[in-house]
Amino acid sequence: MSLEEAELREAMAHRLHAASQEALAGQPLLERWAIDRSLGGACLVGYVSGHPLIADGRFMRSSLIRRHAPEAGWALTLNRFYRLGTSMEDWLTASLEASRR
Repeated sequence: MSLEEAELREAMAHRLHAASQEALAGQPLLERWAIDRSLGGACLVGYVSGHPLIADGRFMRSSLIRRHAPEAGWALTLNRFYRLGTSMEDWLTASLEASRR
């Protein structure tokens, strides 16, 4: 692949990411989220804000996950899209590191 092709691919990937973030802007945000498989299928759990039915700051469980792209910051469940903030794993790691200082 030439340098020009690589630059074009990178530019297109950046535009797609920006468009995805813009489209997701109005969707609920999950913070300290994790995947829960305790009920036989994969669901999201975490603290939500911006949900049309659940008060901000409440801990919630989603419907089953259909698609999941944490590196892109989103997940699609049977009912809706979610923006993914900090995962529970990353939050715990940061909290432990901060407590050691």
